[in-house]
Amino acid sequence: MNDLSYNIREAVEEDIPELCKCFEIMYGELVHFGLPFELNILKVQEMLNIMIRSKFNVIFVLEHESSISGMLIATASKLESRFKTSTYGGMVGKMTELFVKQELRGRGIAEKLYTKAEEWYKSLGISFIELDVLEQNSTARKFWEKQGFTNMSRLMYKIIDND
Repeated sequence: MNDLSYNIREAVEEDIPELCKCFEIMYGELVHFGLPFELNILKVQEMLNIMIRSKFNVIFVLEHESSISGMLIATASKLESRFKTSTYGGMVGKMTELFVKQELRGRGIAEKLYTKAEEWYKSLGISFIELDVLEQNSTARKFWEKQGFTNMSRLMYKIIDND
């Protein structure tokens, strides 16, 4: 595949079935990095429906060969009231999902998806973006570090017995 043609655009409702397929592939891969949760695809469908309609969320999709081959979900919210709102304009961005199908990885497409999200954040006056990366996913950690992200905290969990 030498000549790679693709389009990045905002998702529309008609994209939801293909976006759900991307979620299934992505979360199938994340299990191998220690993700302790299973995906509820019906809830994903509901969530995507709401997000597509919201002005505080954007889903960028990667179209390749007439299908969706990747996505990035970005959200915007008010900074928690316990923090000074003048620090970062009172809003914070959070990216919750970034996915590119395996056969298209390593071509700079994820970076282009991220750039679209950063432009969207800038248009909203947001200058602080956060995201979660699974500890064992070294490829994702390296990608986000290359984009200028640094560690701020570590999310820890414990599974307890409920006898």
